[in-house]
Amino acid sequence: MDYLNLPVIVINTENNAQILDKENYVSCNVSVRNAEQEYCFEEVKAGIRGRGNSTWQMAKKPYRLKFNSKVDLFGNGKAKSWTLIANYCDPSLARNYFAYSIGAQFDSLVDTTTTIQMVELYLNGQYDGVYLVCEQVQTGKNRVDISEDITDLDGNALLDTGYLIELDGRAPSEGTLDYDYFYLDDYDYGDRAYGFSHEKYYAVKSPDNDDFADLSIDYTDFVYFIKNYVDTCLRTIASGNYNSVKNLIDVDSFAEAYIVNELFNNKDVGQSSFYMYKDAGGKLYCGPIWDFDISSGNCDFNDTLYQDHGSWEYDCLWAKENNIWFAYLLKIQEFQELVYSTLNSYKDVIVDTISQCVESVEGCSQSMERNFQRWNILGVYVSPNSPEMVAIKTWQGQVEYLRDWLLNSLDYMISIYCDELFI
Repeated sequence: MDYLNLPVIVINTENNAQILDKENYVSCNVSVRNAEQEYCFEEVKAGIRGRGNSTWQMAKKPYRLKFNSKVDLFGNGKAKSWTLIANYCDPSLARNYFAYSIGAQFDSLVDTTTTIQMVELYLNGQYDGVYLVCEQVQTGKNRVDISEDITDLDGNALLDTGYLIELDGRAPSEGTLDYDYFYLDDYDYGDRAYGFSHEKYYAVKSPDNDDFADLSIDYTDFVYFIKNYVDTCLRTIASGNYNSVKNLIDVDSFAEAYIVNELFNNKDVGQSSFYMYKDAGGKLYCGPIWDFDISSGNCDFNDTLYQDHGSWEYDCLWAKENNIWFAYLLKIQEFQELVYSTLNSYKDVIVDTISQCVESVEGCSQSMERNFQRWNILGVYVSPNSPEMVAIKTWQGQVEYLRDWLLNSLDYMISIYCDELFI
């Protein structure tokens, strides 16, 4: 086992058992080597299973790790659950790395944006390439730190507790209505109606319905509580009354999350992996930002909105046109002005962070080259790669393409929001 630029994670499953699905954990031992000494350890017990949606169908599999007791991976805080992101369809291996690095610069996003560490993975004795270690999107002290209390001292339901929800178009195929997810069926806001198709389904990630098994309170009451709150937020935003909007949502977090998603032209932002949370007695916040592998030029579909050029090009406002929250908020001039001031304040920070990310990943070039010896996809189409990306046959070229794409996207956003506000 050679050690190149990156820490190494070694995972050996019990009896070399295969990881066959996303539901069942396989017992394993986990070791971390070649990291800072205080974060190295040997054969810590855990479970491992698959994760992801379309990414689980790819050759290089993503995984979720759940340690038997909390572990601090690379100084990012103790927790049981961690993710190993494969980034198989992203030949730069860096889109998520860049997105989370940029997200962590924003005041309203930093506390919920995942920490990141690139590693090389050995699974049951086989080298599996470069992965990105991220936090599991969940509630907790080192994650989305909101209340998890569901009863008071007398055992009565605390409906106004902490909630973590995800806009998730796949929810109906994965859960039960008004239990695992809720559905908002009325988007007729008069002349503000957009006709979205995927935005109606919201998965409830916390409170966890498993916590109610031995309680006499009804979990569906909690689902209806957050459903009604979300519906009220959307209707108030559609009304255009900004003062009322600010009483219900944290507008700074929505503006900052919008800038990151728009900067990357994140294709999934209107239908999945779009998270929001609400603490007990508090407003609705946007975040954590999540899932940027299909972004920043890495997409050859969804062309219908912009017939005159490919969907992988930077000069469009994808998040505004495809996410119902951003679409309605950007109809309000005061929110546009907030986006303008936020973007104006952070544009230099974004440029600097992009440069730092390029320098960081280029320092891992030996590990990256070994990844593509294992997965020979450079210059080969992997859905949904754009034609421009397929034409680039080196990893260094892919990183340069990503850097240039983001800088061009930033310039385009500045030309829209900082030069002239529009309604």
